[in-house]
Amino acid sequence: MKMVPEPAGALATMMASPEASPSTSRDECWYMEKAGRLFGYDEIIAPWATKRYSLSIEGLHEEIKDIFQWLRPCRLEEAVRLEVFRKVKSAIKERWKGNNVRVSVFGSLRTRLFLPTSDIDVLVECEEWKDTSAMATCMQETANYLEEVGLAKSVAVFSDAFVPIVKMVEKDTLVNVDISFNTAQGVKAADYIEKVKEEFPVVEPLILVLKQFLILRRLNTTYTGGLSSYGLILMLINFLHHYGMPVRRKHPYSPEVNLGELLMRFFEVYAQEVNYDAVGISVIDMRYTPKEARRDGDKKAALLSIEDPLLITEYF
Repeated sequence: MKMVPEPAGALATMMASPEASPSTSRDECWYMEKAGRLFGYDEIIAPWATKRYSLSIEGLHEEIKDIFQWLRPCRLEEAVRLEVFRKVKSAIKERWKGNNVRVSVFGSLRTRLFLPTSDIDVLVECEEWKDTSAMATCMQETANYLEEVGLAKSVAVFSDAFVPIVKMVEKDTLVNVDISFNTAQGVKAADYIEKVKEEFPVVEPLILVLKQFLILRRLNTTYTGGLSSYGLILMLINFLHHYGMPVRRKHPYSPEVNLGELLMRFFEVYAQEVNYDAVGISVIDMRYTPKEARRDGDKKAALLSIEDPLLITEYF
């Protein structure tokens, strides 16, 4: 007798993407439909499924709760990443021990909103590296040292990028590490997101689902036309201030919260209702700002425009 596994619900269908390329075991949803057909099942099998979900908003809510438990960082994953950060920090401090160098972590590891495929974001600060040429030299020497001590499997320096960065792959874990220099904005952004999480606890499950949704469609990197995690969370913050006030300070699993309803409304707002030709997304004012008021004559006016609340004049 063949056992029929529990199918996924609406979210598994949304997550499945024939264009996606799996990078970890948690990206098994890429295989779900193909595996189901191969073994003679008529329904998609989701690795996070714990029950049969109804094809309703309530069923979507239950499925988001399960995928959140499946995606959210466990203690081991966090410990591994913190150990990678400790080794990187130690190596950088050793290389520049004669300088007043500060090394800190920011981004999704600091906010605990990381996925299995997420990078570790590291910030290196030093007052002596204010000059652009000095910064480029220090970046290259840092990269060389990480390779020399056997910490990096591979390393690359992008000193001419909009945000200068050293990208490395840690040898033992194969975790990607992005090292920024003298750009404290990332730490401020992480602290800001922590405050938002206190105000809207539903941010955590919703942002993990949305990040995975973009990753499976290769839409999570800005330099290929995608959307950064920071941009995505700013969109979510703006959305929650418009449509999520009833769930403010409510636990994601409380009876007053329906994560399925919030997710579908998020997609409706940003896919069908926002006129990107005419408005940008403001998180400071919690409204949609006419682009003429901010970017008069900009040739890229039709693109998604999100105001950074930590840099009032900055859009990205």
